[in-house]
Amino acid sequence: MPASPAPCHLPALVALLVFAAIATSAAAPSTAHAVPIDGKYGLGIDTGDLLSTNAEAALIYGKSEKTAWLLLVNASGSVGDTDISRDLTLPDTLITDSRGRDGFSISIGPGIRKFVRSTEHFSPYFDVTLRAIRSVSTESSGGSAPYFSGYRRSEWGVEGGLAIGAEYFFEKWPVSLAAHANIITARYLRRIEKYTSTRSRDELVDDSFSASEGLGPRLQVRVYF
Repeated sequence: MPASPAPCHLPALVALLVFAAIATSAAAPSTAHAVPIDGKYGLGIDTGDLLSTNAEAALIYGKSEKTAWLLLVNASGSVGDTDISRDLTLPDTLITDSRGRDGFSISIGPGIRKFVRSTEHFSPYFDVTLRAIRSVSTESSGGSAPYFSGYRRSEWGVEGGLAIGAEYFFEKWPVSLAAHANIITARYLRRIEKYTSTRSRDELVDDSFSASEGLGPRLQVRVYF
């Protein structure tokens, strides 16, 4: 069996370098000032995983020089079909089966961002966020086979988190580059799974609570207007 390709850690390494550069420059006095965000709107795009179909964005409003309001949106989706043919031991007998898979997930919610050095080029910050979570995935099969089966998984819940970051504001352009990392995440999730066939129908409901901590830095590009 061929070995699976190693995951690309380049975005995380670059984010770590940004963190290191910001930490180094934070100790030095700054003589220039960044473009203020007070009263400005902004859009942040997560570029942490360039190969992912997952899209994450943040709408930003500068409430003051040190405070920004956030609206966080994360969405992903998938669609796929597979055709299967099987020969039986009986002569001239062929059973075909088609399977379809599709799903989507979305999370959306508000947040607040506090900057430590809001008027400087390099400014550490921390975020407090709360999101609603919703996802649905389905799988169905059918064809000339003498059966039909389906599976549906539905999830909804809430997620709260604490994140830290450091943002570099350019002096002449309303653009910034940030290294962002989620520190603590807590999630409540209700999962409903349904299995259907010509013979039976089953349903499973599960409630779960989870909390995680860690440091996985990601790069974000932000534009203010």
